[in-house]
Amino acid sequence: MNRTQRLLLLLGVLAVAGGVLVVRWSRGRERQQAVTRAGELVEQGEPELALRTVRPFINAGRADGELLVIAAKAYRLLDEPAKALECLDVAASQGYVADVLDLERGLALAAVRRFAEAVPLLIGSPTKEAAVALASIHLQLFEMEKALDNLNTWKQLAPDDPSPYVVAGNVWARANEHETAVEQFRQALERRADLFEARLPLANSLAELGNIDEAVELLVACLEAQPRDPAASLRLATCEVERGNVAAARSLLEKLIEAHPHVVPALVELAKIELDDGNAAAAERLLAEAVSRDPTNDAAVYNLSLAASRLDRADEAAELMTRARELKESRRRLADAMDRVNADAADFDAFCEAGELLADLGQPQQAASLFSAVLARDPANARAREGIRRLN
Repeated sequence: MNRTQRLLLLLGVLAVAGGVLVVRWSRGRERQQAVTRAGELVEQGEPELALRTVRPFINAGRADGELLVIAAKAYRLLDEPAKALECLDVAASQGYVADVLDLERGLALAAVRRFAEAVPLLIGSPTKEAAVALASIHLQLFEMEKALDNLNTWKQLAPDDPSPYVVAGNVWARANEHETAVEQFRQALERRADLFEARLPLANSLAELGNIDEAVELLVACLEAQPRDPAASLRLATCEVERGNVAAARSLLEKLIEAHPHVVPALVELAKIELDDGNAAAAERLLAEAVSRDPTNDAAVYNLSLAASRLDRADEAAELMTRARELKESRRRLADAMDRVNADAADFDAFCEAGELLADLGQPQQAASLFSAVLARDPANARAREGIRRLN
């Protein structure tokens, strides 16, 4: 091979090598652009668009750990945790950063209620996402002290976020600790003054504490923001009754029922006004509708008994009153069972008793949450499994 031939061969090799480098540079740039774009889309709440960005890399077998983690986040936001876990498994096989994988795996496992596996992975992560997930897990398991601890962590990690204060307020309100609930809701409103999700429960807790005038101010503001909200209208109507503004309450309830005829408590409240005004027949019509929609509403059955009595149907009134007392006793037993649940998250008999009572009272979703809380920690619990079977 002469000198010219050797030179041409060298130039050919360099050209090939240069082409390879250009392709690698181009692919690296393309991958970095995909990482940036898909990550932004996930942060913006556009998981489907994020997946469109990363799928070509996954389908071509060119997705690295960073792209796979972004895909996992997108699948989690789309409520497809199984696919998220698949992406994380591949990323782990590539040796991607363990701390990042642990957080994402914990979040995905929490989404499929595999709490025993999720909690150890999330506990070690000093992030807001982990604190939020842990608070949710412990709330679903009725472990209120642990939930409140994680809500406090959430507050520390995101001091301007009103959400943990709203969640904490609702926890305290459900426990009938309304003074503490009020403090939490006020803290939320300090961070966002127009937050409906804090205003309405604050008004409810203030009303429970007898601070009716302040509750009314808040409820009026709620309805200015969301004029058709049934919960705000109903609570404002009951406050107006307490203030003696029966005409205002009647107007609110009539408009509410016209817009939302399925709201049973509104039917009952308007019927009570009719009974107080001596309109037993009008009250009966409202209460018959309420009972047909919710046969386990003890207030509806009780007031329907009163209406029947005033219409001189004594036998029917007596039968209805017996039923109302049975329902009231079931609710008393439910309250006792829930007190035991809140006092001891390991009292599975209390969970199951409360779940059974809720099922009998026509509240299957709440019943399922109690049975599921037991099965998350004791998958073989026969009573909880039977409770779920009955609901299905």
